[in-house]
Amino acid sequence: MKGDFDHRTVALTANASAERYKPQVKLSVNVPADQGDRLRTLAFEQRVSESSIVQVALRLLFARGDDAAVGTILRDHGATLRRR
Repeated sequence: MKGDFDHRTVALTANASAERYKPQVKLSVNVPADQGDRLRTLAFEQRVSESSIVQVALRLLFARGDDAAVGTILRDHGATLRRR
């Protein structure tokens, strides 16, 4: 039975590695100071990275519906185009 456990462990490890090393895009965003402070505090207290918090938040937002639905949510919460 030990062999079965080893195969499952290897499979789980391979899946976790594949998830971790998916192609990624680096973004730089500006957020209000209070949001940045809360993000840093949350990351520190929960022992997770700031980027992982943002990734989860985006995943949850995108799960709310198609692009039209997400666009409505964004506009309802004050999202606008930002120009430099």
